[in-house]
Amino acid sequence: MKELRINYKSIRLGSFLYLAFPVVLFFIGFVKWNITLPAILFIGWIVFKLGREKEAPGYVTFKINTLFIVIVAFILWAYLGGQGGLFYQTSDWNERNAIFRDLIQFDWPVYYPKTDTMLTYYIGHWLPAAGMGKIIYILSSNRVLAFQIGNLFLALWTIIGILFTYLLMIIYIQPKSKNLKWIILIVFIGFSGMDVIGCVLEKWNWQTFMEWMHLEWWSPGYQFSSNTTDLFWVFNQAIPAWVATMLFLNENSPKNYAFIISCLLLAATFPAVGLAALMIGKYIGDLIRAIHLRSQKQFLVETFSVSNIGAILFVTPSMIAYLLMNSAIGKTKENIYLLPDQLLLTSTMKGLILGMSIVALIGFVYIWKRRKEIQTQKSLKFILGSLILLLLLIGMVITHPETRRIYFVFLALECGIYWLCLAPDFANRYLYYLIAGTLLVFPMIHIGTSIDFCMRASIPSLIILTTLCAKKICDWIYNGKKFKGIQNISTIFLVGFLCIGSVTPIVEMGRGIYKAMEAGTTSLQADQIKTLNKYHETGRTYYNFVSEDYKNTFFYRNYAK
Repeated sequence: MKELRINYKSIRLGSFLYLAFPVVLFFIGFVKWNITLPAILFIGWIVFKLGREKEAPGYVTFKINTLFIVIVAFILWAYLGGQGGLFYQTSDWNERNAIFRDLIQFDWPVYYPKTDTMLTYYIGHWLPAAGMGKIIYILSSNRVLAFQIGNLFLALWTIIGILFTYLLMIIYIQPKSKNLKWIILIVFIGFSGMDVIGCVLEKWNWQTFMEWMHLEWWSPGYQFSSNTTDLFWVFNQAIPAWVATMLFLNENSPKNYAFIISCLLLAATFPAVGLAALMIGKYIGDLIRAIHLRSQKQFLVETFSVSNIGAILFVTPSMIAYLLMNSAIGKTKENIYLLPDQLLLTSTMKGLILGMSIVALIGFVYIWKRRKEIQTQKSLKFILGSLILLLLLIGMVITHPETRRIYFVFLALECGIYWLCLAPDFANRYLYYLIAGTLLVFPMIHIGTSIDFCMRASIPSLIILTTLCAKKICDWIYNGKKFKGIQNISTIFLVGFLCIGSVTPIVEMGRGIYKAMEAGTTSLQADQIKTLNKYHETGRTYYNFVSEDYKNTFFYRNYAK
């Protein structure tokens, strides 16, 4: 069977185009031409330069039939998530379908005359498909046809993003056997925290499971979503965030960091913040290494690249000005912190903090005595990194007295146990500690009316955790006979824990199948709202998705068409 070879340069260029194209459409449709023209010229120049760069190392090879099966798997995954409007859709699709239809039927920027508001949301992922739907609408004057064809293009755009993520994951992992690509595929689709254990601990009954409930709701106030959950509920944020994060993971220098973030902001604002935190942490580590190697001059040249400076000057201001119009900013859901098991620094909690502090102190004394061995001993690096994370955890609890007892169980089941299993392989990489640090902090941050920041800002760290798990398993399978001791045991446990975690995506997929069987049809599109050009049944606007006072905003006065 003939093999297809895809080099990293092509994958990288395609991924950058995938992120940049919606931004170009946004400038053309939403922003004044005196701002749009230099922004588009800049983006075009960067893409041109990326295409002219020397061949980047790395490639992916597929037998044609293997690639076909992979694409079919992604099509099925997207189909089960409701893409194309051809299968059961989760409740969040109601607003998303309304936004997508409005982007097709209304002029850009989208203004709502009935409520005197303006669409202000993470619209980037929809723009390419909405543009195609708009063309169909102009040619046919048929709103239904335009929405249906637009949905098919949206599904195609989503699947392309999933495929880019998978290819970038393979480039990073570099599996030494062609069959290991199947392992990467399975881990990618099946990765999740061990929510089912949380449900058991919270005494969910079997009736709840039989009703195919959302398992990740087991810890009210905190949630990290599985990859399948992200695809089924917030695909518009997850897909661009996955692509951007995997680009970051494969980049060898910081010269495109700002460009990646500026392109991601429009599609996935909270994930962009999470990815920016990882970039800053990695940048600091790389800068320290450059100083140590006396190569800081070259490093600073890469930092102040045309790509980074241009993104900050020409792209980012428009994105931030647009997103800051959203009326949900500054609103806080009433009683969001009034949950039954808050610690409020009780005597038990104070004792726990004291105990953790003593452990940290003893640990740092031990590290200080062996400080000369840190560079050569992976175990000492792990201890030092863990102690720093312990101090961060103590700080989070002290500064957030509303912390719930379940927070510690949540961290352990959603990411902590996986993180420990990865230690024998990745304890000497500071990215390993960066993802742990972000996943410790993000649950404590509340912006807007829900826990969206925790759920969405964590997407980049979780897709990196997914990738590291897949890499460890691939290396173990290929070199299995050479693995000994803790490395072998930790991998076996990791596989077991991932199998437990996979219950969540199985339930997510099973819910749609169950609903379709129950209804006797697969046509279960969540499309009751139709448009945001009306008031909510409560009498308010759809303020999570619009700007109520847009005429007094900086974007409207200075940027909007």
